[in-house]
Amino acid sequence: MNDIISKVFHFERRNFVLKRYVLFLAVVWTLVISASFTWNYFQQQEEARQAASVTARAQFVKDVIYRRWNTEHGGVYVPITESTQPNPYLTQVEERDIETPSGQELTLINPAYMTRQVHELGYVIKGVIGHITSLNPIRPANAPDDWEKHALQTFEQGNEEFSSIETIAGEKHLRLMQPLVTEASCLKCHADQGYQEGEIRGGISVSVPMAPYAAIAREHITTIGVAHGLLWLLGLIGLLLSSGQIRKRVRERDQAERALKKYSERLEDMVAERTQALQNAQKQLIRKERLAAIGEFTGGIVHDLRHPLSVFSNVLYLLNSTITDPDEETVEYLTMLTEEVHHADQIITDLLEFARTGEAKPTTASIEKLVDEIIKKHPSPEGVTTKIQIPDDLPPAYIDLGHIRQALTNLIENAYDSMAEGGQLSVNSEQYTENSLQITIQDTGTGIPPENLEKIFEPLFTTKQKGIGLGLAITKTLVEANNGRIEVKSEVNEGTTFRIFLPVAKETDKQ
Repeated sequence: MNDIISKVFHFERRNFVLKRYVLFLAVVWTLVISASFTWNYFQQQEEARQAASVTARAQFVKDVIYRRWNTEHGGVYVPITESTQPNPYLTQVEERDIETPSGQELTLINPAYMTRQVHELGYVIKGVIGHITSLNPIRPANAPDDWEKHALQTFEQGNEEFSSIETIAGEKHLRLMQPLVTEASCLKCHADQGYQEGEIRGGISVSVPMAPYAAIAREHITTIGVAHGLLWLLGLIGLLLSSGQIRKRVRERDQAERALKKYSERLEDMVAERTQALQNAQKQLIRKERLAAIGEFTGGIVHDLRHPLSVFSNVLYLLNSTITDPDEETVEYLTMLTEEVHHADQIITDLLEFARTGEAKPTTASIEKLVDEIIKKHPSPEGVTTKIQIPDDLPPAYIDLGHIRQALTNLIENAYDSMAEGGQLSVNSEQYTENSLQITIQDTGTGIPPENLEKIFEPLFTTKQKGIGLGLAITKTLVEANNGRIEVKSEVNEGTTFRIFLPVAKETDKQ
């Protein structure tokens, strides 16, 4: 009796240790994925900043080049206009204003005046803010702000560049400033200020909006997040499969040991040898399964993710077919693994479907026949009634049948999901304009909260426990690929209405 109790205690203790080991590995795996994602996140932010810095430096170099050209020519003369008046700070220049033989009045544009006008034009066209300034400006409007003043002070200490992220008019900008060095040709206008050749007389600050670079960084971060999420999920699946295999092998080993000891002591050496071989096989199997799960994903091709999932499915099938009289714990693990594999497979299917959304190949098609076909293949669940209203004289649409079939199927299935407590689905169509048709799909389900309504077509946005939020993104992509558009209105607990607008088939399309 004591021997039985000891064996039970030993088995339970080993099972507990195994669970702790698997939990520890799951935590470590989660920390590794989190650290990798965090590093990539900050890397993308830094790359966005560097890209903006490159743009700002290019702007500065361009300003210096055309300023030097102007300086080397002693300024340039341009016609006097409403926006280009004689420079009041060049009154000491004898020939500031001249007149051509034909009588046209010209005024001298010095480098600073030209730079200021170019900066104003650059802000209007590209939103890039440029400002030429100095600690001792001739023109009061060129006085530096606090940030520029600090940058100019650092130049006097030997720095060759100063930059930082600042908020301008409520938006983030990359501000960059480099010094301007006094040249001999500059003394024509600045000698009175005491400047000498080679001295720093000021600088040009360039402010580049961060919004375009931040948008690109967000796209990259979203892709990286999805990849890390899938890698994390596959790693956990691998751990669960491995722990199940270990538990099964340990149970089989214990049974074999007890049977061998009961029938013959002389077989102890054989038992030990087989046990050792089994342990080695277990370690190799665990190693191969983990490498397969991680290696297949990190290959970078989403299609290859189906291979480890098929391996997992086959393992689950073998486990289900080989284990006789399984205990409740084994059944629970197998059921959980089967559900997770199915979920992962559905995620990959959504990703592939989203990636394969290609150019539409339109043909003339009857909306009535298409809707009837979809409803027959996807009948309404219990408690939900379906009402279809499509006029007989509705003209055919010019669409890719596969695209629109998938789009309507997604919307109808979503409507069914929202009416778990029962309700009514209405599908109707009418000619919206001479060149377009309207298909309306309306349900009386739970509705969509206002804060989510504008996000439902975004890839990866979902409020469901299952799926990764590609269904409506795919639907919108398919509709737009067919020169159509989609609209949605919804009220919580009242229902949701989707409207799809598609092109009408013309006579040339029917031929």
